[in-house]
Amino acid sequence: MDRQTIARACHDVGFTNRFKEAQGLFLSGPNVVLAAPGNFTITSTAQRALLLETLNIEAASAGVNSFGTISAINIAGQSAMTSNQVCGISMFRSTSFCSGSRALGISVDNNMQVTVIGNITSPASNVSVAIGCQPIPSDTVKTRSEQATAYNYVHGLGSVVCAGGATTTVTSVSQRAVTLGSIVMELGSAGNIDDLYVTSFRISNLEQLAGAAGQQQVPLAAFLENASMCKDLTLGICIRPQAQIDIDIQNIGGPAVTVQGGIFCLPWSGESAVLTARNQKSSGSPQRLFNVK
Repeated sequence: MDRQTIARACHDVGFTNRFKEAQGLFLSGPNVVLAAPGNFTITSTAQRALLLETLNIEAASAGVNSFGTISAINIAGQSAMTSNQVCGISMFRSTSFCSGSRALGISVDNNMQVTVIGNITSPASNVSVAIGCQPIPSDTVKTRSEQATAYNYVHGLGSVVCAGGATTTVTSVSQRAVTLGSIVMELGSAGNIDDLYVTSFRISNLEQLAGAAGQQQVPLAAFLENASMCKDLTLGICIRPQAQIDIDIQNIGGPAVTVQGGIFCLPWSGESAVLTARNQKSSGSPQRLFNVK
């Protein structure tokens, strides 16, 4: 079950009970035009109560997608990033796989803000944000504490330069107890994707690849944001604070290439998951949908 489905169930959103359609399509802020590589900040301010869904970040110039990273996603002043590292920007493109995996699933009230901060390394870029929304009654907006686990949104894997003919490790450390969902990796610079392989993927020193040690070369292309096997990229692994993720990247080509990525989290803690939603057949007690421990 993806973040979007869970969020709609928890906020009682459906075709039969949509709340006033006005100002409920997309939330955005002013775009940023960069004439050279550099940082950007885009702030979007809600003008009504909303359930925030799929986050789209577009960065391109003259029809060519830009390279870059995201360092902060703050919602109503609270960070939605869960590691000590940045994540790649392409995982948030509108063409990225499994939009449900990147739904924020957090409700906000009038005048609350979403701030996205990142860095573009391409020579020039137009950067913009669009967040899919569902209009909801103001009295159904949840407090930060009530939806604390929904702020477990994305674990940045970081960005690393892989020298030609070498193997490099990208390392990240979780700052929260989270459940890891869909992983996305990408090129952070110009390079040949066919020269790059994942040779080891360790979570708290536990190998995630199933082949014989030292004899594995999973193509990095299998982890791209538009890879068709998106359901195979869902980890479903619970981790605690200070858990470390190490991914070895092998570059069999000549030029150095930057590789970066991130993991969308499932909206519950790394200890247990209980989802409840109001039973549509009765106006009384909540209905437990599942319980994961």
